[in-house]
Amino acid sequence: VIGSFRSEKPIKINNLYNLSCIVLPEGYLSESHILLSFSLKCANLFPKINFIWRMHPVIDFNNFKKKYSEFNNLPRNIIISENKLIDDLNKSGWALYRGSTAIISALNFGLTPIFLNSDNSILIDPLIEINQHRKIVSSPNEIQDIIKVDLFDKEKNVKLFKNFSEK
Repeated sequence: VIGSFRSEKPIKINNLYNLSCIVLPEGYLSESHILLSFSLKCANLFPKINFIWRMHPVIDFNNFKKKYSEFNNLPRNIIISENKLIDDLNKSGWALYRGSTAIISALNFGLTPIFLNSDNSILIDPLIEINQHRKIVSSPNEIQDIIKVDLFDKEKNVKLFKNFSEK
C-alpha cells in the first residue's frame, strides 16, 4: 500500500479542453527534480500550455529552489500552486507524473495521465493496470503531440479513467 487515500470527487468534469498540465511530483527531492526539470523544458518549448506545479506536502518549494538554482527564474506559463488539489485538478486537462498516487485523483477529474519515463528506471506506477491508455513520454517534444491527439480522444477516455480511479 502506497500513498494516501484519494476521495476527491468532482461535481462536474469541466476540464476537457483546458490547456493546463498539472505536475505531480512525489515527496522525494530527486524525483521532484526530475519531474520539474522536464516540465520546465516543456514550458519553455510550449508557452501556450500552462504547467501547474503542485509540490508534495513534505517539500517546500523555496527550500527546493535553494538546492536547485535552475528553478529561480521560471517562465510565465509555470504556476507554483498553493491551491487545494481539487482547484488545480479542475483547471487542468493533463497530469504529468511518475509515481505519485495523486494521479488517481487526476483520473477522477477526467485528466489524461502522462507518465514520464525519462531515464528508464524502475518505477512504481499506480496506473500500470491501464498501461495502454495512459501516455508515456521520455522527451519534452512528445508533449505537444500527445496534447494534439488527446484533444480528439478526450471524451472517450474520461469514462475509462474515471471508472479506474473509483475502483
